[in-house]
Amino acid sequence: MAAAGRSIAARRPRTGAPRILLLAAVLCARGATAVEPTPAASITPIARIQAALEETAHSQSAEQLAAALQQLTAMGGPDYRDLIPQLVIFAMQPRDARTALLPGVVRGRLGITDAQFVDGLLPYLETPDRQQRAQMYNWLGGIDTADSQGREFGLYRTVIAARRDDPPLGLVRYMYDTDASVAVTTLAEVYATPSERQALRAALQPVEQAWARHRAGRPEPTPTAARTALTTLARNPAWWVRVYAATASAQMPELQTPELLKVLRADRHPLVQQLTKDLNPEPHRR
Repeated sequence: MAAAGRSIAARRPRTGAPRILLLAAVLCARGATAVEPTPAASITPIARIQAALEETAHSQSAEQLAAALQQLTAMGGPDYRDLIPQLVIFAMQPRDARTALLPGVVRGRLGITDAQFVDGLLPYLETPDRQQRAQMYNWLGGIDTADSQGREFGLYRTVIAARRDDPPLGLVRYMYDTDASVAVTTLAEVYATPSERQALRAALQPVEQAWARHRAGRPEPTPTAARTALTTLARNPAWWVRVYAATASAQMPELQTPELLKVLRADRHPLVQQLTKDLNPEPHRR
């Protein structure tokens, strides 16, 4: 589906002198509490909406299409919150090329905004249904990469800032899964002061350098500085920093150490627990 994104650019970390020990102190009061997970929900098909979508897909004239879209609007609920999840179900079914375009056509013709679309998906982003989650991730990617070569999480920052004491963890997980560097910087704009963000950039620098080498297929044989920095980040009071550490550990096995895994596995935050439960019990050693 083609989705147009209108997001505020999330800044990537900038270089600076490492001040890792300072970071734990300055972030202590912000974003430090564990967030209890909400029950994961999967999207259940609503027969009348699925039938209306089929009718819309097979409209033979402009008049039929307009009537079908009017029917979807009536069924869609406030801000289309009932319709948007049903588009996911519709898109997952085998379709011919023309019918497969329907979710994008519906979005465009009904004027469903990116903010409405994200809001409609929020309750389901933690679904255990991998196919549903993959479809939603694909559509969110169409939003946050539409205006740039990289990820822009500005829209998600607005969503999280409005719920900073109870952030939507499914959306947060999506952000870290797709670009942890932009995710942690975006969360810092919600939970940290400018001076704290500066300290964070310095603390992230060794890990970011290791990540750049990892993506280029040239991991450092003995990444001592990155391992030390990552273990310190894993002890940070701010949950969103620890989620970064858990993500980096999961995606860069060469940074794992027994000490790091011990710290991460003792963490009670649900996202850290999700990210670390499948890590190799025999990590790379110094």
